[in-house]
Amino acid sequence: MNNETINNFLNQVDSASPTPGGGCVAALVAQLGLCLGRMYGHLSVKRKAFLAQDEAVQQNFMQSFEKLSNMREVLEGLAAADMEAYQSVIDAYRQKDAQLIQQAIHKAIDVPFKTMQTAVEAMSLLVQMMPYGNQKAVSDCAIAVILCDACAASSYLNVFINIQTLEDQEEAEKALKAIDELKAAAAEMKEQSFAECIRLIKQ
Repeated sequence: MNNETINNFLNQVDSASPTPGGGCVAALVAQLGLCLGRMYGHLSVKRKAFLAQDEAVQQNFMQSFEKLSNMREVLEGLAAADMEAYQSVIDAYRQKDAQLIQQAIHKAIDVPFKTMQTAVEAMSLLVQMMPYGNQKAVSDCAIAVILCDACAASSYLNVFINIQTLEDQEEAEKALKAIDELKAAAAEMKEQSFAECIRLIKQ
């Protein structure tokens, strides 16, 4: 992924190859969201209006700004891990080894779950940043939230489809509960950020 051009990556997705697939694309979409959120930060931190705010507000904003950078690296790793997880499932089925299949399914659940967690956490940071940044660029921050929500929803589906082949029903129910909670949190933050963006633009 690191050395791929945008067109090369798009051409790989637009092919008969199953990878890179939805999980990898979802992680990339979230990375775009994080970059857009970081752009909002870059456009904010040197402005007089930002520097005039309470020191605590500035510190919290900068902490969120830095965390987004770290999350971008995490998502880059998860994008690659998603392709590896899919290949592990294919290899396990080819070997017709029930134990290997379940191990591969666990990995195929874990990767998109971590992607979803990261996207939802990023949404929380972006929502916190939105009221305190450059209001001329506030729509970019809201779009960043929307992109992270798209990643979260996509990751939900990737976890959900793999849960269906888990033999351990207790674990399946636990995973479903976890992604349902994340999905609800993401939906609330997307709605909140959208409304806040409209309010800030109008004021």
